[in-house]
Amino acid sequence: MPPAAPFPSRPAGLACLRMTLAGTFKPTQALRVVPVQRGLRANGAISRGRCYPPAVTRKGGRSETNLLKAIVTLGSAAAVLLQLVGAPSARAAFPGCPGLIAFDSDRSGIPGRYGDREIWTMSPDGTHAVRRTFNTVADVVPNWSADGKQLVFARGPRRYHRLNYDIYLMSFDGEARNLTNLPTANDYNPAWSPDGTKIVFTSDRDGNYETYVMNADGSDPVNVTNDPAKDQFPDWSPDGARIVEASDRTGNREIYTMSPDGTGLTQLTFDPEIDSYPNWAPDGTRIVFQRKVGEWYDLFLMNADGTDQVNLTNDAIDEQHPTWSPDGSKILFERYRDTARELFTLDLSTLAVTQLTFNSAIDQHPDWQPVPC
Repeated sequence: MPPAAPFPSRPAGLACLRMTLAGTFKPTQALRVVPVQRGLRANGAISRGRCYPPAVTRKGGRSETNLLKAIVTLGSAAAVLLQLVGAPSARAAFPGCPGLIAFDSDRSGIPGRYGDREIWTMSPDGTHAVRRTFNTVADVVPNWSADGKQLVFARGPRRYHRLNYDIYLMSFDGEARNLTNLPTANDYNPAWSPDGTKIVFTSDRDGNYETYVMNADGSDPVNVTNDPAKDQFPDWSPDGARIVEASDRTGNREIYTMSPDGTGLTQLTFDPEIDSYPNWAPDGTRIVFQRKVGEWYDLFLMNADGTDQVNLTNDAIDEQHPTWSPDGSKILFERYRDTARELFTLDLSTLAVTQLTFNSAIDQHPDWQPVPC
């Protein structure tokens, strides 16, 4: 088996402050950063998304800092929250910067929708594709941990929805470990909690598709939906407080959110068409999902409470499985025409669409690695 190239990650011990809320603060406005530890250097300005050493910052007012955050008061203008990144917690910073794109593909094996599918990674521009798994079964639906160091994915038979898809965990060495290992069930669509301690996934182990939450080592799986309807395609909010999923409990598949224990279920979409594959924005304010509009699936964007639903693509071609870039500026998705599926990005500021993959294979289920800026 060829050795897998390591996933890039933040060097151990690196810590920095990142601006996450700016009010009326202008990103180009200069702030003086005052070191509070020996060896730290002062910075001349603070910009949205940039990374700074943990330090006290001040301009024209009082400032304070602790191990978790720094509050910057700009006179009477605005307050800026700087969040410490890279502390001992495994949780990554949101927003982050784009790292590798993980996806599944049959480009190296038996053709067909679920042939010899493997996990691949590539650079954000679609170059430098690297095969990560090597076997004769289907490895699909990869999902990055919030620190960008591990992938979970589903592995099973070549035919979709046959029994015995299990959830696997893969780290730097490329070795995959079975977390669920239940021969009579179909476990699918895993997604990490932001703190890296839990994994949410879909399973039919109780007779129909439900949403389960388990520990990151695969222990203690809990059915958090426990409903006769199909509950599928879960994703975790960046603050860890909510899970978003798709469910047909009203007779039509709609988007819902709930607490990680299944309580506080809230319906977000009320549309006669099929809504599925929701994915939470890195800042937690919006959700992207796919909706069937007539014959085709389009990508839709809405606020996290379900308001202001907007069709982003609105064309006569299938766009599916949307996910966010770590900085929240783009949507990564697959587009389907004829027998090929290719990966694309959509820039939310311009709605420009950029194609990343160009081949006759099926490239799908993308997910974008978060790395520090």
